Amino acid sequence: MQNKGRFSFLFNLCLILLMSTALPAAAQTIKHLYQAEVPVNGRGQAVRAKALQQALKHVLMKLSGQREWLQRPEVRKQLTQADPLVQGYVYESRPQAPGALPQSVLVVNFHPADVRAFMQRLHIPLWSADRPLVLVWLALASEGLASQEDQPHLFDALLKAAEQRGLPVLLPLLDLADRQQMKASQMMSLKAEDIWQSAERYKPDVVALVEVKPLNNQWVSDWKVYTHSSSLDWQEQKGSMQAALEVGIGHLTDKLAAQTQLADLSSQAIESLELRIDNVNSYQDYARIYKYLQALGMVTSVELKHTQPGQLLLALQARGGAVGFQQATQLNEVLIPAPVAEKPDSSHAWMNADNEITDATETGMLHYIYQP
Repeated sequence: MQNKGRFSFLFNLCLILLMSTALPAAAQTIKHLYQAEVPVNGRGQAVRAKALQQALKHVLMKLSGQREWLQRPEVRKQLTQADPLVQGYVYESRPQAPGALPQSVLVVNFHPADVRAFMQRLHIPLWSADRPLVLVWLALASEGLASQEDQPHLFDALLKAAEQRGLPVLLPLLDLADRQQMKASQMMSLKAEDIWQSAERYKPDVVALVEVKPLNNQWVSDWKVYTHSSSLDWQEQKGSMQAALEVGIGHLTDKLAAQTQLADLSSQAIESLELRIDNVNSYQDYARIYKYLQALGMVTSVELKHTQPGQLLLALQARGGAVGFQQATQLNEVLIPAPVAEKPDSSHAWMNADNEITDATETGMLHYIYQP
């Protein structure tokens, strides 16, 4: 018992020290979130009605940051109610490739308050307009680091996809200093500290390393994304380089929105949560978990309740409750939900106040597994 008390004291002391080392965010405020433009082939009422629905779809995707909400039947059905939400619209022409006729587009502005009420009725979460700034390093497997000057169509596709999703993206200058710091041949194998050092001059919240290469008559984009607390990697495969980048930007936005959209839950009540975390085996693990939880905008406090070998029990104060916490932890995969066991296992249980074994599923506490 004496060792246990000393252990808890030392861990709480570490938590206090860690509180002073939280990293600030340098989010970018996105403008024109309630505006969208849609290509049209006429100005008739039927064409306009369809374009307004498409414009509302674009705006909802920007405001929520996640595509999944637009796939729900109840949301898709309500897209037909776009007209009452419209503040105004105008037809404009956009230049196309040399020799081609200009493209006519319908630029639509929606009433912000009405759209937010619309989202609330459908339980669509709102992503804050202050969003993480993403620095994107892009390399072509056969050519090295790619620049906007050398690959305009590729970067146009990337930037357009980011704009459509309301994701602030920054491209490196690729001057001598950048090229000395970032070598294309080594980019995807760099350590996190080296990546952040290369990005220091740009002060981003997120760094994305992207390598595009051909594979079996397809194009593959490999993504490695770093936040200040963790990393994430995945691969996209499409028929063109542009499509592989566009889908990757969509995936990145989905993940970032799932983590940070809860910044707009300030009006919701703070709820108490119990969180059990397995696979915690060192003070380094504790430190990373605490800094990760502290970086979640919806978590207002973290308190150590209990420890035992390989496991940790915390008490959280969080806006949005259990649902909000589950959404916020989807990005980094630092904590992943534990599989639900059919029967309690004493090796993964806690002693309650009466020294009785209690499983997390019986007490209602959240149960996660830490990923080192």
